[in-house]
Amino acid sequence: MPRLTKFTSTQGNIVYDLPLTSHPVKQLNIMLIGCGPYAKHIYLPALAEQNDSYRLNLTVVVELESQKAFVEEAVKGLGPVKLVLTKKFKNPYSLPTRLVAELNKAVAENNIDGVIISTEPLSHMQYTLWAAKSNLHVLINKPLSTHEFVASRPSHAKRLYEDYQKIVAVRNPKKAFLINAQRRYDPGFIYALDLVGSVAEKYHIPITSVQGMYCDGQWRLPKEMLTQQYHTYMGYGKVSHSGYHQIDLMSRLIEVSFGKSGKNFDEIGAFSSFIRPTGLLYQQNREDYIRLF
Repeated sequence: MPRLTKFTSTQGNIVYDLPLTSHPVKQLNIMLIGCGPYAKHIYLPALAEQNDSYRLNLTVVVELESQKAFVEEAVKGLGPVKLVLTKKFKNPYSLPTRLVAELNKAVAENNIDGVIISTEPLSHMQYTLWAAKSNLHVLINKPLSTHEFVASRPSHAKRLYEDYQKIVAVRNPKKAFLINAQRRYDPGFIYALDLVGSVAEKYHIPITSVQGMYCDGQWRLPKEMLTQQYHTYMGYGKVSHSGYHQIDLMSRLIEVSFGKSGKNFDEIGAFSSFIRPTGLLYQQNREDYIRLF
């Protein structure tokens, strides 16, 4: 029988239980695309900690040229890691020709098995389509894709489903394709999920109404609302980053409760409202900021 191991994140939350086989497994060579703050604090420690158990070998890191010094410091002590550096690019569906050539060369020379995509979300589709066409295993940060103005232009929002269809059309179903929504594994949510499931199973009553509210717990100043690049508010909105967890967790609660109750729903209605950046400026106006700061 396989043994079980628990991988623990740097925040102390149990992320998953996985079987450890009793026989040696093939070494898996990993390419990390995007080595920003999240990858530094989550993926790099995870790859280092699990190397002995699963023979995960970080071989290649892809990042922007402007982040070279940061990446070199982040991967220090992880063994020989090849850096592939690129400039920013705009096309939402394809990578620059030179970069594709460099990535293909790195895959061939380093026998890459899979990629972790941890870039700015506006670059997800470009790398995902390349990785899927390259027949690689993929682990990608949520969201699967997003676009500029997706929160305010319906025509741009429709591209999200079109993106999903594009990926399904090119990926190999025999290769892993996982979207990382890490808050599924928060102990508090796991407890709530188990509780909802047990009640649904015992009484055959599924969830009929869910309310979700979300706030980062951070106070953004007016200038930051317009200029911040990480988890940006302008351009593609909250649901493309932290708000994604609300939809994901509520979907899991509904799935488990109906599955355990043995019943199905006739229809689902969703109602949402958002406070946009202009709303926050009405809530806390110029006089408020001058008085407080």
